[in-house]
Amino acid sequence: MKVILYMAMSVNGMITKDRDDTDWVSDIEWKNFSGMIRKNRNMIIGRRTYDIMMQNNEFKRSNLDEVETVVLTNNVKFKIHDMKHVRLAQTPEDALEILKSRGFQTIMICGGGGANTSFIKKGLVDELYIDIEPYLIGKGIPLFRPEVFNVKLMLVETKKISKNTLQLHYKIIE
Repeated sequence: MKVILYMAMSVNGMITKDRDDTDWVSDIEWKNFSGMIRKNRNMIIGRRTYDIMMQNNEFKRSNLDEVETVVLTNNVKFKIHDMKHVRLAQTPEDALEILKSRGFQTIMICGGGGANTSFIKKGLVDELYIDIEPYLIGKGIPLFRPEVFNVKLMLVETKKISKNTLQLHYKIIE
């Protein structure tokens, strides 16, 4: 099983503006991201990311409503909307087990900052795809929470996905 963390971020490492605003993410990046999610047919997201995606109608708009989705939350009373492909998990290990038990060989982690940090700190990520948008955000949510962890990466590929947007593909080596 391979676990991939895939995120868009600003040049200075933010994944949302203040108030969870992601309007700075380009259409080409979103198309790239959602295409990879549809290809692998699954994703793990945090509760806030789920709320943002529901609020922005991103599941339907990007044909992600049939993707097997696991929402990471400690709130056992959290209500998911009428989506038959959404499950809840309290820990990163539980989230992975849900998708592994459904036969997925590649599992996608798609944010937010808290979920990203939980998986990376526990050593559960094999690869990272980071799409860097030409944007600076002064106040927002960083790719990872400022916690203590150290991860060594090996650059696998750099790709220019638009005139101003880069994709970095890393493999975790320790």
